[in-house]
Amino acid sequence: MAYTQINQGLYFYSHESTIENRTSLLLQNGYPYLLKDKDIFSLNFDVDIRISEAQRFGYIFKIISNKKESYNLVLNTKNEVFFVLDDKQDKKEDFKKINIGNNEHLKIEIVFDKRQNQISLHINEHKVVYKNDLQMVNSLLINFGKCAIDNFKTNDVPPIILRNVRVHYNGELANQWLFDNYNQHITYDHIHHKKAVFSQGKMLVDHSIHWQKIGSFKAKKAPQITFDSVSNQVFVLDDKQLLSFTIVDQQLSQTAMRHTPMDLLVNRLVYDYTTHELLSYNFSPQRLNYFDPETGSWDVPIEEEHEYYHHNRHVSLKDSSLYLYGGYGHYRYKGFLYKIDLRTGKWQTKDLSSDITPRYLAAMGVNKTDDKLYILGGKGAEMGLQELSPMIFFDLYEVDLHTLRPKLLYKNEKEQQKDLLFSNSLIIDDSNAFLYTLAFPAERTDSYLQLKKIGISEPTIADYADSIPFYFKDDASYCDLFFSPSLSKLIAVTAVSKDGIDSEVSVYSLNFPPLQWEDIHLVPAEQSFSKTIAAILFIMLAAVGIFLYRIKVRRLRSRQPDFGRVLPAQNLDELNPADTVSVTDAITIDPSVAPLQYYHLEKSAIRLLGAFQVFDKDGKEITENFSPILKYLLILLLLYTSKYKRGISSSKLEEILWFGKSEKSALNNRNVNLSKLRALLENFGQVEIVNNHGYWSISLPEEALADYSEILELCQQLHDNPQGEIEQVYRLVELLSFGELLPEIQYEWIDSFKSDFSTLIIDTLLFIIKVGIVTVQKDASTLLKIADIILIFDPINEDAIKVKCKTLYTIGKKSLAKSAYEHFSKRYLSLLDEEFTGTLKEMIE
Repeated sequence: MAYTQINQGLYFYSHESTIENRTSLLLQNGYPYLLKDKDIFSLNFDVDIRISEAQRFGYIFKIISNKKESYNLVLNTKNEVFFVLDDKQDKKEDFKKINIGNNEHLKIEIVFDKRQNQISLHINEHKVVYKNDLQMVNSLLINFGKCAIDNFKTNDVPPIILRNVRVHYNGELANQWLFDNYNQHITYDHIHHKKAVFSQGKMLVDHSIHWQKIGSFKAKKAPQITFDSVSNQVFVLDDKQLLSFTIVDQQLSQTAMRHTPMDLLVNRLVYDYTTHELLSYNFSPQRLNYFDPETGSWDVPIEEEHEYYHHNRHVSLKDSSLYLYGGYGHYRYKGFLYKIDLRTGKWQTKDLSSDITPRYLAAMGVNKTDDKLYILGGKGAEMGLQELSPMIFFDLYEVDLHTLRPKLLYKNEKEQQKDLLFSNSLIIDDSNAFLYTLAFPAERTDSYLQLKKIGISEPTIADYADSIPFYFKDDASYCDLFFSPSLSKLIAVTAVSKDGIDSEVSVYSLNFPPLQWEDIHLVPAEQSFSKTIAAILFIMLAAVGIFLYRIKVRRLRSRQPDFGRVLPAQNLDELNPADTVSVTDAITIDPSVAPLQYYHLEKSAIRLLGAFQVFDKDGKEITENFSPILKYLLILLLLYTSKYKRGISSSKLEEILWFGKSEKSALNNRNVNLSKLRALLENFGQVEIVNNHGYWSISLPEEALADYSEILELCQQLHDNPQGEIEQVYRLVELLSFGELLPEIQYEWIDSFKSDFSTLIIDTLLFIIKVGIVTVQKDASTLLKIADIILIFDPINEDAIKVKCKTLYTIGKKSLAKSAYEHFSKRYLSLLDEEFTGTLKEMIE
């Protein structure tokens, strides 16, 4: 099975879980499949049985017909799979029981053949056929696992992982669920985007966006750490013992040592793939020390000064060499590249200082052909002297391992400003086009690790998966990234010491290739497609409108020098209808060209209308620094704090952003991402994110602006004091001119906010008109803007079109009034499929 298949599937919680926490899955959102007289209907899927679990019994599926009969596939405790019709005891022996033994992987197909009046079941190489009258079977509803359907209820769920579910009609593929995407409890098929609804299951694709903490244990401060990618073991060495942690079964074993190979402050432990032994090395004097697991002993330890903190290392299988680079000690950054022949023990030294600024805390790794070495970033200074203004780099060098000559590939000045440091190793993908490494902020102690995917030939960079907590304190902390080819997993290891005595070693795994949040949390394809088409049409119409509008403005300016004066009605009526433009385009204010009178939305501003944008206090846009999780986290905090004051509960936050995660994992993700969000907003001003009795809220500095919050406040002020300042109306209209609330985000959790916001805006603007705060006599231009905004939120609002038409007619723009009416009538017909009964005469009366 390919690793992409292994990394996908739905994990069913079985008897090890309480009844309410067991898994169910309904295909087609619980709607049945319809069958015609001669149809052949088949259901195919792959299933893994968790053989290690003690209670291995339950319903793999129930297929329920319109005849109120159920066709059931059952697993029993004897590792037998058998088919049962309608759960009738007297018919249970009608089908042959198939013994699967210890076979964990099953390919299953069930075929309902109405032509032959038979049901056939295929399980791997086994096939059984059951004669059954199917002529009256006109529909089939498919349920996997726990079933809550009346008269067919069951809580017996077998310990399975379900993969690659396919449905065929007459040999043609109708649906295929790969379980590679989901939105809360819904996953979509790849053929017709049909829903499958699951409850309490675990989507394995989550393991491609969420690091799994698979081990944690104690060691002495600054232990030695390395990884054997063949046996998939992490080795940890301190001054008393050698610990071995296996990735597959997550077991920790201990080997007592007679003595350690050296002092234990600088990590100098690697796995020698040429001899299949653990190797420790010394820089001065240059020496290799091998570990003998039989005796638990090393070569005689050698005292050494601490000259090479956080240097990089790589063992090459191609030339049986160990490569070492960089490091720090005694106020000097190192710039030497060492090549050690592991067969002869010969050391070769190459000074790269003239090409690469000496550094430490860089990342290093090789390409798939093992002939190019890559060195990424780090911290260092010219000539290696710490007193010469050390700096943090974001550059990438390639070293030819035949000649040991380095070549600068690029420097990324923009990323360099973020002061990121890296894990000791980097991983190159199969295409040799990208590298993966862990990055962390250099200026934070209570920090985090973020997986980065970085281009090799060009400086592209993107965040993948969630983050890992990391306590950074130079020589008291260490992190590394490894790759297991056989498991198709990235392995991250951290070691941190907060007390200066012991270290906490943590091991994490992530399925490879890693994914981003938006890769699996999808908007349904049909919605996405329709919204894309709508957006394209809107942009095209807007472009045409702006073009025509500018032509019209030029013409009007040429005819009427005093453009500020209202044109006489008779002059406007004389305009050629071809010169007029869609009223919506003509009246809508384009905020990109219209000067803002009240707000500076590009400094200390969080904008949710039109699109999500964030600007810091210096006016720098930092929107792109927000990963999807951080973006949604900030939006949720703003929406809930603005609307409910007390904010959002911890449980609601975790349900939306970390659905399906364990309580501990969700808590960890929440805390890490809140820390990241606080760090991102440091240059925004005095932002406070606080928890009060289980509710999270956000407080912005007084000089900052969140347009959503400001609009809610203005609406409240206008309702409380209708005869207040007209400036409040102008402020509201100015902010609303940017468009709808977060139109690019289409998730269930935001729908209620959008609906309530639209209702509030429409009600408030109609209230402004009703009480006469703005009238055609006082300010016709603002009145038209208000009507136009209402029509953005409700395109067929009859009150708004009446205000627009009447205002245009009153100020003499009769042709535009007629065009507005006709445009509205057409939209009304297209949306409601019925004619608009109001007449233009009624609109302008």
